[in-house]
Amino acid sequence: MSEILQQYWQPLLWSDGYRLTGLAMTLWLLISSVVMGGLLAIPLAIARVSPRRRFSFPVWVFTYMFRGTQLYVQLLVFYSGVYSLEIVRGTDMLNAFFRSGLNCAVLALALNTCVYTTEILLVRSVRYLMAKLKLPEPTVFPGLNSIAALFCPVRYVLHCPRTATR
Repeated sequence: MSEILQQYWQPLLWSDGYRLTGLAMTLWLLISSVVMGGLLAIPLAIARVSPRRRFSFPVWVFTYMFRGTQLYVQLLVFYSGVYSLEIVRGTDMLNAFFRSGLNCAVLALALNTCVYTTEILLVRSVRYLMAKLKLPEPTVFPGLNSIAALFCPVRYVLHCPRTATR
């Protein structure tokens, strides 16, 4: 067994001579999805914090839909569902993009990362504004604040009790 690993460890981890495999492909998927998702999350978080519902509501729907489905289902939708649409097959650029499984995986991972990063940035910006305005920490149940924040952080922060300082 050790002779086999000794002989094939480099192709399994880095490249088989033609394309990236193993660890190199995993790192490529990680870095590309985190960078693209992070860049998309910044304007979406700004729109989500906006008091205008025409900006915040579509972002809320987008994040709600993506957070409500599993990543595996999202990968299946992008890989097989989107490609089955006639408009995608009829457009040369979309056809070439969705034909590649790597492109579909990067797109699904980037959008998933974007959604969760948007929610993280939303909570951070709301907490920053609360600290800047010197508002009290929200309380849901005495003694259970950390548990409530763990399960529903955005609702926990956005629905804080009204005080006289507001």
